[in-house]
Amino acid sequence: MQRRTLLAGMFSSSCFALTKTAAAAYFDPMTPLQQRVQTQLDLGVSDGLTVGAVVMAVQREKVLALEAAGYSDLAAKKPMKTDAIFDIRSISKPITVLGALLLVDDGKLTLDDALAKFLPEFSRLTVKGQAQPTNVPITLRQLMMHTSGIADERPPRLENITRTFDLTLAEDAALVAQQPLDFTPGSRWAYSSSGIAVLGRVIEVASGQSFETFIQQRLLGPLEMQDSSFFTNRAKVARIPTMYNLENGHLVKDVMDVSRPGQGILWIDPNIQLIRIYLTHYFLGDFREANPVMNAAFPG
Repeated sequence: MQRRTLLAGMFSSSCFALTKTAAAAYFDPMTPLQQRVQTQLDLGVSDGLTVGAVVMAVQREKVLALEAAGYSDLAAKKPMKTDAIFDIRSISKPITVLGALLLVDDGKLTLDDALAKFLPEFSRLTVKGQAQPTNVPITLRQLMMHTSGIADERPPRLENITRTFDLTLAEDAALVAQQPLDFTPGSRWAYSSSGIAVLGRVIEVASGQSFETFIQQRLLGPLEMQDSSFFTNRAKVARIPTMYNLENGHLVKDVMDVSRPGQGILWIDPNIQLIRIYLTHYFLGDFREANPVMNAAFPG
C-alpha cells in the first residue's frame, strides 16, 4: 500500500458516483425538468458527443432529476445506470485542498506558511531564465491557487505516474523540487497538477498520516461517502464505465484501465456537494450552522 500513496486526487484520477438511493425525491411519471434532462442526454449520445452519461440536478438539497443515457460500455452495449462510478480525474483536486483546509482548522498549518517549512527540499528554488535562485518562497495558498510556479509538465520519471502509481508522494515531491519553476511564486497563474501533488505531501507531513488515510478518516468517513475510495473496490468494478476520448471526431477507448487491481482512482458519491459548500463558504464562518450534516462532519 505504501507504494500506492501517490494518489489520483493529486494528479487527476478520480470517480463520481450518483445513486438513486441518495435521491430522496425522485418522481414518476417524469417531471418537465427530468424530461428535458433526459432529452439532452439522449441527444448527446445520438450526436456522438458521448457514449453515456448521468446527470443529477439538485436544488436546496432536493434532487430534482437523476437520469442516465447511453452505454457504460459501447462494445458490449451495456446500458448506463444512474449508480455508475465515473472517473473525474482532476475534479478531485478540491478534495486535496479541503484536506489542507481541515489542517488549517486544526492549527497545524496556515495558508501563508512557506512550503519549505514542511518540505525542506523546496527551500532553494530556481526559476527558468534566471541565473540565481529566487528568494520568493512558495506558500501553501499558492499551491492551492495554482500560482506557485511549479511546472505542470512533470519530470520524466513522473511522466506515466497516473498509470503506474509506483512512487510515494514523498518521492514525487522530491522529484518535483528538482525542477526549475516556470515563474516566480505568486507572480501569475498556471495550472499545476504537480503543485496539488506536493500539497498532498504537505498533508502527510502535517498530519502524520498517509494522504489516503487522512482523507478517509477526516473527510470521506465523516460524510458517509460509502461509494468513495482511492483504490478499486473489486465488488464495485462492474459499476465503472469504460472511458473514451474524443480524437479526430471519433470516440476512442482510453488506455487507462481504472478497474485493474491497484489502480488509483477516487469514487465520489452525492455528498460531494458538501465539499463544494465547505470550499465556497470557508471564510464566511456560517456554513456549519447552515448545514447540520456538515456541522456533524466538521465540528468546531
